[in-house]
Amino acid sequence: MIRIARGDEPPALRRERHKRLAVARLKKLRGGAFSDEDLRGYDVAREALWEAQNRRCAYCETEEDLDEHAVEHFRPKGCAYHRLSEDRTLREDTDSEYAGGYWWLTWSWENLLFSCATCNGRSHKGSLFPIFGDPLAELDTCIDAEQALLIDPTREDPLDLMEWVPREEEVNDEVDYTQWCWIPRPIAPTSHPSGLSPVERANTTIRVFKLDGTRVERISHTIRTMLCGWVKPTLVHLSLGEETRARARWDDLTRWLSTTQHSGACWSALRRLREHQPALRSLSAPPRPGRHDAPPPAAFGGLPPTPPGVSDERWLRQLETNTPTDEQITILSGLGSELSPLCALQDDEARQHEWLTLARGHAGSLDHLTALALWREIAEAPCSDLPPPLVPQEAVALLRQGEAASINEALVLICAGPVPKPWCERTIAPLSGKRWQQFKRYLTHLVNAERLTFLNDCYQTREV
Repeated sequence: MIRIARGDEPPALRRERHKRLAVARLKKLRGGAFSDEDLRGYDVAREALWEAQNRRCAYCETEEDLDEHAVEHFRPKGCAYHRLSEDRTLREDTDSEYAGGYWWLTWSWENLLFSCATCNGRSHKGSLFPIFGDPLAELDTCIDAEQALLIDPTREDPLDLMEWVPREEEVNDEVDYTQWCWIPRPIAPTSHPSGLSPVERANTTIRVFKLDGTRVERISHTIRTMLCGWVKPTLVHLSLGEETRARARWDDLTRWLSTTQHSGACWSALRRLREHQPALRSLSAPPRPGRHDAPPPAAFGGLPPTPPGVSDERWLRQLETNTPTDEQITILSGLGSELSPLCALQDDEARQHEWLTLARGHAGSLDHLTALALWREIAEAPCSDLPPPLVPQEAVALLRQGEAASINEALVLICAGPVPKPWCERTIAPLSGKRWQQFKRYLTHLVNAERLTFLNDCYQTREV
């Protein structure tokens, strides 16, 4: 195992999460149960994970084809078992079942990995997720709220906690690497934020993924390739005093190590080999494999926060039936500090005044006005009684003078007041049919049906 950095979340996965998690939560709110069919859609992240992990399994580092394996949930999306059996011939302690598992993390980018069928299968990890202490509360997205006994390669470097070493003391370039194995590194418990014993966590990881079992032969084959292709030729060059050629061969090895499967075991074996081969110590130590350029995630991705004045259930229904765009969600989150005081007002007249002031402040942005119109549609009473967001009359005066800065701004301005025919001829008429349909979809959220019909008639009767 080596350190992994997933990179940015694919937008397709975020959209799936917003919609499917909303559906699952609504079913929970209504007292219903959801099926395996409801917990789908996360496969849209498979290719991104596969590429981020250098096309290798997150656990055993075996190179795999994209289409043959599924996305793995570090915290199981279905049933989970939180304790291993004391009998090492068995897997889980069946009394530790966590019914329902971590269903709300099914579409969380921070909970997904690409894994081979063996590591993800029933004989290895499957539904196992050993923990220390209490499990994560349902719907909790704070990663540090639970202490996992399995090593998460996206949050820490597995090579800090375990190493690939020989079962015998002798180490040389003729050693039988089938006699090597993964063992915990001797690290003080205080070195890990959770306070858990690193030895216990490494042993648990090795046991669950059976890293000391049939994987040894595969790893040994890769290491023999390293020895024959690079290490032995390098030693020959050094023995002949050919330092330039030795360093060139060593540099090739370093590049190979960054792309090969089982690079964690190869790096550990090479480090041990350098300790016992004085000639190799004259060469620079190969860099540790893995991605170390990203901070570990602190929280799992969930749903966008419910806007002020909107009930949780109404927001979930909106996400289920007509998910807002990422831009609308970002704008609504940013407008929260402005909408909260408005919702707290008890006087209808004061509330309407603040609403019009808010709309006036964002009159130059069609995206903000669209987001405000969406909020008004889903807000609870009395905010649902507010008028559609209109721009101030002084903006219409600018429109009449032909001083609109852009088509986007002009379209905002036509949301209130009379629309001068010369402006329609100058601004709407030149638009292509496709462009006009695009702008009309924006306007649907901003103007009433009568105004929309009027503008559409202006476009249809334009002189071509």
